[in-house]
Amino acid sequence: MKRMISAILALMLIACLPLGVLAEEVKASTLRLASYQGTVALNNASGKSVTPRKDLRLYSGYGVETAKESNAYISLDGTKAVKLDASGKVSIRQSGKQLEVFLDAGKLFFSVTAPLEQDESLNIRSGTMVTGIRGSFGWMTPTEMGLMHGHVTLTCIHPETGETRATEVYSGELVYFEEDALAASADLSLLEIDFVKKLITNDAVPAIVVEEMRESSAMQELVAADVPTVDVPKLIGSLEEKRAEEAAAVEAAKEVITEGLAAQDKAIAGSHTPGTDYYFRESASEDDGGSDTPAPKAPAAPTSITTDTMDTATLQNLLNSYNQVTLTSKGGIFESITIPAGTTLTVAEGATYDNTRTMQNQGTLENRGSFTNMEGAAFNNNGALNTYGDFTNIGSFNNNKTVNNYGTYGNRSIFNNSGTVDNYGTYLNDGTFNNSGVLNNHN
Repeated sequence: MKRMISAILALMLIACLPLGVLAEEVKASTLRLASYQGTVALNNASGKSVTPRKDLRLYSGYGVETAKESNAYISLDGTKAVKLDASGKVSIRQSGKQLEVFLDAGKLFFSVTAPLEQDESLNIRSGTMVTGIRGSFGWMTPTEMGLMHGHVTLTCIHPETGETRATEVYSGELVYFEEDALAASADLSLLEIDFVKKLITNDAVPAIVVEEMRESSAMQELVAADVPTVDVPKLIGSLEEKRAEEAAAVEAAKEVITEGLAAQDKAIAGSHTPGTDYYFRESASEDDGGSDTPAPKAPAAPTSITTDTMDTATLQNLLNSYNQVTLTSKGGIFESITIPAGTTLTVAEGATYDNTRTMQNQGTLENRGSFTNMEGAAFNNNGALNTYGDFTNIGSFNNNKTVNNYGTYGNRSIFNNSGTVDNYGTYLNDGTFNNSGVLNNHN
């Protein structure tokens, strides 16, 4: 009987979806910014700013970022939708009816209200989690997922080791990622990943979900039928309180960050001793016995720059100074480059990057153009490599963390994988592939 009620309510949900902005007739596989409130920033696949407007057509590679007290709805075919909450950031990948949303920050409400066809998919991915959504609704953050209705398989990815583990999630379950007590160990091989799974209660449900449920009696009835640990009337009545609590939590977090930065500035200003490396300094001087190695960057607000340089030293200085560097040069030949942790180097569409010596990636490399790891060169990936263009390896490619291929990856030499490789594009292997990690071929 309970299953029958759930099935009937699921059909009701299709007709009563609260995302009224998604009810328009659109062509199949059309991805749109269905609506937005507040301040929303859009960037296309080349990193250029796009002016947001209601019902704007979105394309693969677009990024969406929301400011404080803002949100954005993204829809595909009117039956698959995500809502990005305030202070959130996502990027979108689409191939036909296959949609993937990368969640970098914030909370994301998701809803699929009609059964997906065999060639359809909606995947949501973060740095630690990935799941396919089919006929369900709930929320996701970079480190947790709550499922209000439905059933999904959730894969957890360790952000340091690339280790993966899968678990089944059902209506009313909350799953989040937690590092074990060895997380403080310097030996990354000792790190393990663990799931914490709990039943969802009223306190755990974020405001973004309550907002959608308040406008949908079908959603309320589905949760009432399937999730006995949630008191639906009380949950709906707690919306304003939840909004206030979440806003206060954001302000408290900002205050902690501000106080920490102020304390750090004070310590830097008042405790200089010879031979000590400091933030904000590009290198230690000969006078204090230091070296020419760049000092770590201080925590700072995200900054970005676009350059057409073809000089190795200039590019390295930019990577040491900015959080986001976009390279537009054609015919770029670079020697040893290191992408620091927390920094993204984007090879723009139409740009080329030839690595002739060593590339050390500790942050993120976004390849939307053409990247070649030349003969005799080495690419050591200890961060994230997301490639949407052409990536060719003629040297040695050592992946210790995460590779997402959406374009064409051609291996003509040696590819050593001890991390995780997700292939959504074309993988051509004419060399040697030594795999001691995870290879997921999604084609």
